[in-house]
Amino acid sequence: MFYIENAHRMLTRHWYDRGAVGEALFQAAGAWRDPLRKQKLIFWTYELVLSEELEYLWGILERVGKRWGDSATLAALESKEPLHFLHALLTLPAPPPYEPPVVQKEEDCVGNEEIPSVPALWTLGQRRRLWVAVQNAVEYRRPLRLLRLLGALPPQVAAKYLGCPWDGKGGIYHMLEMKGIPALPTPTSASHSTPLSWPVLPIGRVAARLFSVPRAHAPTGPVNPLATKEGCAFWRRVWGTVQCAEDEEAFWATYFVDDIPDEWSAAEQGKSHSGHSLPP
Repeated sequence: MFYIENAHRMLTRHWYDRGAVGEALFQAAGAWRDPLRKQKLIFWTYELVLSEELEYLWGILERVGKRWGDSATLAALESKEPLHFLHALLTLPAPPPYEPPVVQKEEDCVGNEEIPSVPALWTLGQRRRLWVAVQNAVEYRRPLRLLRLLGALPPQVAAKYLGCPWDGKGGIYHMLEMKGIPALPTPTSASHSTPLSWPVLPIGRVAARLFSVPRAHAPTGPVNPLATKEGCAFWRRVWGTVQCAEDEEAFWATYFVDDIPDEWSAAEQGKSHSGHSLPP
């Protein structure tokens, strides 16, 4: 939610809302079991690169690294190479599905005052069961169990249950490293031997809009091509070259080769804007 610009809907290179693209990228990073996770991560990252919104992109990738990353992904952030970071992220094994803790002897738990008060909506009994389960998994050094218990929690919450000082940099894998508990083995390099590359897209064409932004974050109304005048860095740069009527005519002919957005199908507009038929 913190990626959406409420005051101004800024269009990207392919006429998505910039904030919705940021949210789509963040959600794709956490969709470990989505078969299209890799393609979506690369696509949304590339959309921001094409939009020349690199500062915004790195702000999102930094949040992704803090939420799910380990030491390798955090180091990749320093490279300022988006594909390097995505490769490091994609080599991480998916956290196992959440497994509710079952504790037979809750009386062995420490005093209630030492149990983290987060998540706030959890009952004291739920927090106590999680606390005991985590302490047992730490004692017996069971990383799989810890990943199941804590992998879906925000890192600052997981850190409190682990009793690990969160440095604001990494997710559960990073914390297990700090606790000296080896996480799941990284897949062999052979399975990731092919370097990532940007997708081959018909840039500037409607066909380049491969995916839909999350429905909850799509701006309302139709795609307005005039909104590009105050759009992303790419559109602002291009509009800066328009000085006369002839320049503007050339602009429309160059950058709107297909039909203008007002004439797109409802399904096509629905990939980026609500009020239309969004693809599943």
